Amino acid sequence: MFDSAQLLTRHRRQVAALINPLDLLGRPEPAERLAAEDLLRAGHRLEITVELGRPGRAGEYGVVEEPVGERFQVTAIDHRGRTVAEADGASIAETLLRLAPPAGEYVTEAPF
Repeated sequence: MFDSAQLLTRHRRQVAALINPLDLLGRPEPAERLAAEDLLRAGHRLEITVELGRPGRAGEYGVVEEPVGERFQVTAIDHRGRTVAEADGASIAETLLRLAPPAGEYVTEAPF
């Protein structure tokens, strides 16, 4: 599979984009997403961390360790130190699109 969208063109015009279908798994519904800009305007803090990947290693008898890509984590924290939204993904852009209230918590009002 491919790591980013692949654009298809015809006569130098973009006609379609192919994306990895696994990128769609775990993405919250549009109504559940929280925009990073709105969280920042409301006074929340965004913490962005990255877990660096590692290259694969091949030993004498074949593959010893598969390569692992890097993962980004974004956590939105309110002024009391509570987590109001979180997400992870393979890129910062993807991670920000996945920002949603923490799993298992039912939100009855907006966090800002």
